Order: sequence, then C-alpha cells, then structure tokens
Amino acid sequence: MLLICDRRSRSDSQLGWERWVQRTIETREVSVKMKDHRALLWEPAVREVAATIEEYLIRHSRNANAVFKEKTAETPVTGSRASRIA
Repeated sequence: MLLICDRRSRSDSQLGWERWVQRTIETREVSVKMKDHRALLWEPAVREVAATIEEYLIRHSRNANAVFKEKTAETPVTGSRASRIA
C-alpha cells in the first residue's frame, strides 16, 4: 500500500492503516503550502502526488510481472487453456 500525506510531524507514520493492511505500507510525504491535507489534490502538490503514484506503480508492476512469470512457468498448461495456446 502506498500512503501519501503532507509533511507534518506525526507520531504514527502509517496513520493507523497498519491494522487494516497485511503487507508493507510505504509512506511518502509531499510538500504542501497550506495546512489542509486536501491541498495534496491541488497544484503544485498534485504533480508530486502523481509522480509518486506513477513511480510506485512502475516499481510494483515490474515485481508483479516477475512473480506472475515465475508462477506461470511452474504451472503446466492443460485442458482448454492448452488448446487455445497451441
């Protein structure tokens, strides 16, 4: 999970999400000029948010593709799936 928040001092860097998420939580902080967390959705912060999401998705889709290829290489193709591939 990717958690994007504004840069403020917090006692809990994961903002309580760790109790709902079983895997790793990555926290990224984005600079905002206002003291309103909704400012993450406005220029210029929203550009940094978009770049952060894009980087995260690229990095994790590569990992997901590698795991998928490894799993499918281990699994024999049988039945109707085999005839469609052939």
